[in-house]
Amino acid sequence: MAMEIKACLVVALRSFFFLSPTACQSCPEYQKQALLQFKSSILAITTSSIFNSSDVSQLLQSWNSSSDCYGWVEVECNDSPNSTSRVVITGLYLDALFTHLSPQPRVESSMLAPIFHIRSLEELSISDNNIQGEIPGVGFANLSNLVLLYMEENNLSGPIPPHLFHLPLLRDIYLRDNSLSGQLPADIGNLTSLQRLSSQGMINERSILSSQENQLSSKLRDLIVNWKKSKQGISTDKLNMYTFLDLSNNQLFGQIPASLGALKALKLLNISCNKLSGKILVSFGDLENIETIDLSHNNLSGSIPLTLTKLQQLTILDVRNNELIGQIPDGGQMGTMILYPNYFANNSGLCGIEIHLPCPKDDGLPLPPPPPQIKKQESWFLWEGVWIGYRVGLLLATGFMVLIGYFTLPPPSNCRHPPHRPIGGRGRN
Repeated sequence: MAMEIKACLVVALRSFFFLSPTACQSCPEYQKQALLQFKSSILAITTSSIFNSSDVSQLLQSWNSSSDCYGWVEVECNDSPNSTSRVVITGLYLDALFTHLSPQPRVESSMLAPIFHIRSLEELSISDNNIQGEIPGVGFANLSNLVLLYMEENNLSGPIPPHLFHLPLLRDIYLRDNSLSGQLPADIGNLTSLQRLSSQGMINERSILSSQENQLSSKLRDLIVNWKKSKQGISTDKLNMYTFLDLSNNQLFGQIPASLGALKALKLLNISCNKLSGKILVSFGDLENIETIDLSHNNLSGSIPLTLTKLQQLTILDVRNNELIGQIPDGGQMGTMILYPNYFANNSGLCGIEIHLPCPKDDGLPLPPPPPQIKKQESWFLWEGVWIGYRVGLLLATGFMVLIGYFTLPPPSNCRHPPHRPIGGRGRN
């Protein structure tokens, strides 16, 4: 007994200095059983002779009934806010469980059901697992503490359930590279954590967010972000400064909901590679903290709103491969877009200094009519001059734009251009 007390004292001191959960605490039994049930379902679909489940079994070997889940791999635990005597599960990092299996097993989204019993969950990453079916909206409604959700590179289909956008703490969402369809829900404006900045001076004292290329893995102390066209490290104590919404490379259609302009804390918005139509929202000018907007590879039309010149932190505006027309706004951060003309490519109606293509001038003063006696002759010379000038001007303009790299080859049909998103991190050992 004395040895046990001494061991707990040592671990408690270690917890005091290193801010890690103590080993003499235990996570709730119902959370442990939920993960064991999830593991059982995963192993059940890999027991077929065509699969070799040894990698999955080895990865989840620590998940067993004889040990406490605070020590399980890919599981993050922290002190319960409602109890000083135990810890609760706050993070699950279960990406690419079947990477080494060929073919990969089919994982139905209904298999996530046990996870929805872990209401203390704050970070969930289940990317690249061949998950199929619709996103279980009712299940996610139980995760009221969820802050980070990574479900990219799966085969999820159907509409995005509005339940996701009613989670009060949800701040970072990655659903790119799925087969989601339908319109963007108007409920997207209800993401209250994206409507305001942290009330604690932009400091986050929670646990750990970690990242591997196109996926997360557990227990890293820093995040490497592909930000502003360079890789930068972000300390985890400042993660509240970065809020992400990535719904790219799906089959979403319809207009961009006006409520999206209410997410004032948003740093990165990526809804590229969909089938969105309509105009770019004027209310995007209210996204006062936005740094990256990627609307490329859609069917957007109309002009680029002048309100974007109000965005003082905007670094990237990618609208290539749409049907936009008119003058690209110049002013504020929009003036820096002259460095990235390719971000406006394949919009035949755009003009402006950003793409080195002057816009037609219209001073509103009509030309005086020619004298009647030479009107016919002047008209003939006029049309001949227009025809010659058009051909020469077109040739010169095309050559100039090719020279500056304005025209680009059409993107591949799968729209897999590199996204503006977090990358990097460590793989599993």
